[in-house]
Amino acid sequence: TPIKLIYKQPSGASLATFRTSSQDLVATIFPNASLVVMTDEMVGTQPPSQLPQYRDDAKMTKAIKTVLKQSNRCLVTVAEVNPIIDGNSGGVDRSAAVCRFEHVNRVGGSIVTVAAKNGAPLLRSQHVSTNLPKSHFDVMKQQLSVNVHFTTRSFPSSTVCIPVDHSEEELLDCYQTAIETMNAELDALEESVGGGAGALGPILRCLTPMDIVPPGTYLKEVVTAMNRNEDVMTVVRDVVRICRERLSKAEEDGASVQKSPESYALILKGLADVQCALIDYPPPPPAPTTPVLQPTGAPIAAADESTTLTPFKNDADSHPETLDEPKI
Repeated sequence: TPIKLIYKQPSGASLATFRTSSQDLVATIFPNASLVVMTDEMVGTQPPSQLPQYRDDAKMTKAIKTVLKQSNRCLVTVAEVNPIIDGNSGGVDRSAAVCRFEHVNRVGGSIVTVAAKNGAPLLRSQHVSTNLPKSHFDVMKQQLSVNVHFTTRSFPSSTVCIPVDHSEEELLDCYQTAIETMNAELDALEESVGGGAGALGPILRCLTPMDIVPPGTYLKEVVTAMNRNEDVMTVVRDVVRICRERLSKAEEDGASVQKSPESYALILKGLADVQCALIDYPPPPPAPTTPVLQPTGAPIAAADESTTLTPFKNDADSHPETLDEPKI
C-alpha cells in the first residue's frame, strides 16, 4: 500500500509521538479503536482472525465467527520521509519548493530475536545483554525498497499535510541491500563523536544493524552467504577495519572501557568472530601492472595539452658518417 499523505512533523516532536497521534486520529473513524494497528510494513488489510481481543475457541458461535471474518482491521504505517532538494550542496534552502520525498522500507523475511535462556522474544531495550540473545533471519531474503513520493503541491505550504500524487519504487536485491545496510551503519559511526565515555556505543550499533544480536552476527551471515560477491566483501572488511580503528582510540582513552566493560567485551567478541569468518576469504591480490617498454635514453613524459611528443631519432640519423662505406 503506497503512502497517501505527507505531514509536516511538528518541531521538537519525536517520530514515536507522531505515531501515537496518528493512531489516535485514525481510530476516531472506527467504532472500535482496537481495530487500528500500527505496523512498520507497507501492507494493506488483514483478516481479524489474529486480533488479540477476539478468542477463537469452541465457545464462540458460528454466527460470531462469520461476522468477525467479514471485517478487517486497519493497519496504519507511519514512516519518516526525507525531502529531495535540488541545488547546491552548500546548504538547504528552506524557501525552495519541495515536492519529492524519499522513504526507504525494508521488506523480506522477518527478524526474530529470542533470549538464550528461555527462548522468549526480547524487547528492543534488552537486545544487548549478558545472556547473549540470538537473532534468527535470512540475509538472502532481506531487501530494501527505495520509494520516491511526488506530492500534489509543494512544501512550504499553509496546510498541515499534502496528498501524494504518485510514487516510484526501486527494489534492491539482497546484495545491494547488504551493502546499503552496512554503509548506513558506517556513516552513522563516522558521524558520531569518537571519544569520551560513550565511544563504545556507536561501535556496538555498527556491529548490530537492525538490532541483530549478538554483535557481528549480521556480518558473519553476510560473509557466509555472499562471499562470492567482492563488492559486499569489501564493505565487510571496511566495517571491521573502521570499527577496529575506533576501538583502538577508545582503548587509548580508557573512559568508555571502564564505564561499559560489558559492551567492550561484546565488541571484542563480535569483531573476532567476523575476522575468523573472513580468514577463508582474503581480499583479492592487486591487479598486476603492465610495464611500458621504452627506448634507451631519457624517459618519455606523459602527454598532456602542453606536451608534444616528437618521434624518436635514431643515432644513425644524427651521425650519418657512421654509415659510409668502408675505405680500402
